[in-house]
Amino acid sequence: MADMLLKVLQKKGDMALPDVLVPDMEDSVPLAEKASARQAIASLLPQLAQLGAHTKVLPRVNSLDTGTCPRATSILLHSAMQSSDRLMEDDLQAVIAQGDLIFGVSVGKVGSAEDMRRIDEIVSALESKNGVRAGKIHIVPWLETAAGVVNAHEICKSSSRHCHPLTPPPLNECWSHRISPCVPGLRHRIIGVAYGGDDFLTDMGVQGASDQTPSGLVTYARSAISVAARAANVLSLETPATDVKRLGYRGMFAIHPNQVQTINECFSPSAQEIEYAKKVVAAYEEAERQGKGSTSVDGKMVDAPVVKRAYALLKTLPQP
Repeated sequence: MADMLLKVLQKKGDMALPDVLVPDMEDSVPLAEKASARQAIASLLPQLAQLGAHTKVLPRVNSLDTGTCPRATSILLHSAMQSSDRLMEDDLQAVIAQGDLIFGVSVGKVGSAEDMRRIDEIVSALESKNGVRAGKIHIVPWLETAAGVVNAHEICKSSSRHCHPLTPPPLNECWSHRISPCVPGLRHRIIGVAYGGDDFLTDMGVQGASDQTPSGLVTYARSAISVAARAANVLSLETPATDVKRLGYRGMFAIHPNQVQTINECFSPSAQEIEYAKKVVAAYEEAERQGKGSTSVDGKMVDAPVVKRAYALLKTLPQP
């Protein structure tokens, strides 16, 4: 992982930059190399934070269950535990100690609201310990098990700082102009959830299949997470797959920098979509001025849901 990050830093002028960079300390790192990977990523954070004006850094830390890490771990209650039993806490400490350089953290294999509350407790304690503003560290949990899919909505709502009344955050605190989670009056700890397909199939005991194999089971899991995230007003994010935008997903993770431009193009509105949205809004506003109850665009009636989608699409565009 450290080698890949160095390549990204070296080639940043020649590549499309992602909205979010996710240095991984979990599945891509063997257990024996966890400590060295953590140290390497922590040392690179100052450079990664300067990668691009709109690129956020969101390290992926080890999960509650990685290696020998017990589910009951808590930095508040088990401060005497050895570091080998506290992989997630050690990862979080390494990156939250540089809290100004990261947007948040990504945590794998979250299976329940209780898991999320434990993670939130640890993050909150480390924010306090390191002098980081309470609630500053955002979280993207990965839902990669049957329990995670079934409990998706409760997980999305579970963090104590999922939302509470505040003034709207400034634009530069939003994720990006394409997939901004900012909502007037709300501040989120959990800003999105990610679907991990291969781990989900492993948990389900499905043999001889991958997340790229079309199946009702995969479509169900993807759809359940997308709907749960939308109901909780957070983003739904995917690993590389086809047609997930039509399932309601708002972004996708990449495993190689060369994938970024294609993903950005897929999840950004097309020129035709933008033009149609502008026509819908113009027709609707003209109908309002004339006191008409309905209108049409290109021979098709424009009703309230169509107008709402048009306004929502135009709000995702970069502001001049």
